[in-house]
Amino acid sequence: MKPPKKYLIFIFVLAAFKFFSQTGEFFINNYLPKEYKGGNTNFGIVQNKEGLIFSANSSGVLIYDGYSWKNTKIQGEPTITSISISNNNEIFIGCDNGDFGVFNQDKRGIYQFFSFKNNIPGNFKPGEPIKFICSLNDKTYFLSEEVLIEYAGGEFKTFLPVNRFHIRPIIMGKHLFIEDMDNGLLVLSAGVLKPVVKTEALSTRKYYFTYKLSDKEYAIGFRGLGMFKSVYNATSPELSEFTQINDAPCNTELIEAEIVNGFALNNGNFVVTSNKAGAFILDKELKIINRLNSKTGVYDENIKAGYEDVNGNIWLALNYGISFVEVKSPLRKFTRKNGINGVVQSSTIYNNVLYIATDKGVFYFDSKDYLFKQLDNFNEQTWYILNYQNKLFFSSNSGLYVYNGKTIKTAHQSEYGTIYYMLNDPYQPNVLYCGHDNGVDVLNISGEKTSYIKSYILNTDVRSLASDNNKNIYFGTSDKGIYFLNYKNSYLLDSLQLKDGLPDLKENYVFSYNKKLLVGTDEGIYSLEEKTGNKYVCIKDPQLWSLTSDGQIFRAAEFKGDVICNQTAKSQNGEYLNQSIYLKKQDNGFSKINSSLNHLKYIKANLINYDTLGKQLFISCDEGLFLLNGELNDVKKDYRLFISSIEAKTDTVIQNIFETGRTLDTKIGYSKNDIKIFPGFTSFEDNNLTEFSYYLKGKEEKFTDWKKGKEFKYDNLQEGDYTFYLKARNAFSNDIKEINFSFTILPPWYRTWWAYTIYFIIFCLFIYIVVRLYTKRLKSQNIKLEETVKLRTATIEEQVHLLADQKKEITDSINYAQRIQESVLPSLKEIDTTYHDGFIFFQPKDIVSGDFYWFYKINNNEFLIACADCTGHGVPGAFMSMICSNKLSEACFETTEPAKILFLANNAIKDVLKQNVETIGKSKDGMEIALIKYNIQTKKVTYTGAHRPLWIIKAGTKEFVEIKPTKASVASFTEYNFEYQQHEIELETNDSIFMTSDGFPDQFGGADGKKFMAKNMKAFLQEISTLPTDKQKIVVADKINNWMGPHEQVDDLLVIGLKVN
Repeated sequence: MKPPKKYLIFIFVLAAFKFFSQTGEFFINNYLPKEYKGGNTNFGIVQNKEGLIFSANSSGVLIYDGYSWKNTKIQGEPTITSISISNNNEIFIGCDNGDFGVFNQDKRGIYQFFSFKNNIPGNFKPGEPIKFICSLNDKTYFLSEEVLIEYAGGEFKTFLPVNRFHIRPIIMGKHLFIEDMDNGLLVLSAGVLKPVVKTEALSTRKYYFTYKLSDKEYAIGFRGLGMFKSVYNATSPELSEFTQINDAPCNTELIEAEIVNGFALNNGNFVVTSNKAGAFILDKELKIINRLNSKTGVYDENIKAGYEDVNGNIWLALNYGISFVEVKSPLRKFTRKNGINGVVQSSTIYNNVLYIATDKGVFYFDSKDYLFKQLDNFNEQTWYILNYQNKLFFSSNSGLYVYNGKTIKTAHQSEYGTIYYMLNDPYQPNVLYCGHDNGVDVLNISGEKTSYIKSYILNTDVRSLASDNNKNIYFGTSDKGIYFLNYKNSYLLDSLQLKDGLPDLKENYVFSYNKKLLVGTDEGIYSLEEKTGNKYVCIKDPQLWSLTSDGQIFRAAEFKGDVICNQTAKSQNGEYLNQSIYLKKQDNGFSKINSSLNHLKYIKANLINYDTLGKQLFISCDEGLFLLNGELNDVKKDYRLFISSIEAKTDTVIQNIFETGRTLDTKIGYSKNDIKIFPGFTSFEDNNLTEFSYYLKGKEEKFTDWKKGKEFKYDNLQEGDYTFYLKARNAFSNDIKEINFSFTILPPWYRTWWAYTIYFIIFCLFIYIVVRLYTKRLKSQNIKLEETVKLRTATIEEQVHLLADQKKEITDSINYAQRIQESVLPSLKEIDTTYHDGFIFFQPKDIVSGDFYWFYKINNNEFLIACADCTGHGVPGAFMSMICSNKLSEACFETTEPAKILFLANNAIKDVLKQNVETIGKSKDGMEIALIKYNIQTKKVTYTGAHRPLWIIKAGTKEFVEIKPTKASVASFTEYNFEYQQHEIELETNDSIFMTSDGFPDQFGGADGKKFMAKNMKAFLQEISTLPTDKQKIVVADKINNWMGPHEQVDDLLVIGLKVN
């Protein structure tokens, strides 16, 4: 006996529900009234070509830019009961007070409502809610129970019912069908509502959606009846046929759900919304392939309408809030709200049921209740779960257990610790490897019997196991590299260490790809290369290493020829971040895809494994279980970057700048030069994964670093022209979007051209008044000044004459003093007569001098000559020179020995200056001197010096000989009865003798204004020593005067030179 058809359908529905429910939940974002700051209920939702989302809300029109919601209220604040968008990107809305119109941007980009209600010809004005709007054949239709309004090219046409219209039309092909309740179905054809034949039975039934199955067949959903099929007659639409589909797979659930609306998806499927059970996704066989309800994450199951956005995801208008459903992503999830208790360590499918292992035990997914439930109260920490030989094996801290679909039994208890990982040997179907705290146990599984074979003790825990086409079994350890059973060496235990190419011994994760071994390491993915002698080494995988070398590959698995891995990498700020990456197999290698896996950014996987039965990839982690149900492709998503709003202080300057390079028409006043710029970016999956970079030309020089943000602020901008450049990127796309716009900050009123004109006029008036006042004042002062000048001039002339007289008296006195000093100095003629081969260069700083030369003829063969420098120069120096010269001459009456002469002169000068008497302010003056006695016949020189040396330049060799003086002056601080050292020197013919005061080497001059210096003077004298003495005098005078140049003479100059003949 065959089972009834309805029973078979019910079984099919249950099986399908069980299968699809285990694929996981979509990623869903719920937006509630407190977030969008509007009414509870949303009646419709659309997206325009710029990517903005518009929702018909009970308090106005909501606009979402990806970051913030705006609520635009309509005058009178009616409920917006319907919304639609035309192919021309025009948004039309209808209100509960019968008002309707277009929702467009004004000059500032702000969306405003422009009503059509008063444009309807005649006296009829709608008063009932406009419940439906659609565009068809370049016309837009607004529908309420009391009227159907046609709008095209600025013209309106109304169609009235006999009784009342049903608020949902049927749209097939180019025709709109509408039900006049209790009177039958009508079709709008050639501008006239015509009755559709044989539809009287439907006149009291309400339909809520139309699903196009083909060009001629449409499925129509009736509330309380289920699905009908219509065969559309495009030529004579009034002859279109309607029949009920009693065995439609979706009927049972849709009848109970109380359908309310529907919309088509671009992939050919259809979404039905309901008042009681959320939304259903149907395929063209009218099977329910997905459910969107409170169990799957939608906030409210009373769903009024929906819309598929440009990227194929779904927006749902709820009785309470709005939901965004990421249906295009093959990545799904189960979280704690689905009953998961604890941290998920492993997952698998067994007997078409999803099982997970957590730190709280083993759980299975109950499709009916849509919850995970604990398996037979097994609540121990569980690490790994494996579907093997039609049984479920799972490991816990206390051992290995097996579940046969009815009971749980102990399969094996390892004496070496907790089992973390299991691998059934693909080449030995009955062999099971179990990685534990100290190595690996090997078991034989045969039917219900589990027997122990052996253990490999490694003294480290094994967290991963894998095999390859070499039939080797690999053990990934936590800190000792990789061990493996070498098949070609009779399964002897071997290892891979640092010397074998492993970059590190810690946390090496082994996994198989295309029957080849891959290793996740701290430095990316490595692979195995076989060498001679059954040896193996690790190498950087030629295709995968470069894509993964920037971090540790913590977990990985093969997925339909691609590779999914979890990576821990170091970010730019030094933090370690987790991410899951999809490596897509291409013809020429692999490529990394930015995709929905970015939902797993910052999530660390405990295990990634592919279930070959369910064809799903499981990513087990602390946050729950993620499921990948299909391949990820690098699909180009349509994200739009735009400027959502610009505020100056608190005023909105402009909104919704979509085109780049725009210059704002509005100029911003200086008093409002604090600017806020709000971006819009239509990546609705997760705006926390969007980053911006920007700069303001006119204030900044370059783009900022990439960073998150919802607004960009610029305070106290100076007047001028600015251009704002903005770039955006997100984790779901490789594209970088850019936009820019220009604006002007006006100067403050006091820096405008007319302000400067006023300033100039005021300034000119001020100058004119000041000049007039000062001119008058100056004339008065000039008269007084002329009189004062005459008096002052007479006084100054009198003082000038007085000063001139005084100067003349002083100068005459000094000149007289000069004559006295010259009379005291020895006669140059007398010196030349006594010894003609010499010169004396004497150039006082002032009229009179503190330097002096002294000469005393002893006899025809001997004479004394001295170069002396007294304290000071000018008149004071001259007084000292006269005293010292006199005392030298007096000493010669007693002796002609230079040392004795200075001895007597020292005592005599100190007596004259009373330097031996302790008195306040006593004189400290004295004399520095170089004194020689020269014997003309013997060429012998006797020298005594007080702070002044004797320089001798040898003839022929020009050797420079310096005879050091006694380091004491004559008088001043020198003690009474002080004895000076005396030197005797034998000279040769043409030897030169030089004595000088300190004036010559201390004179400033030259290009740098520096002193001449003693070493330079010595070199200079060496250079001229061969010249005749009369020439030497001329050269010495020229040298010092040329050196002095414009500089002032700082001291008296005295140089004495003798040449031995």
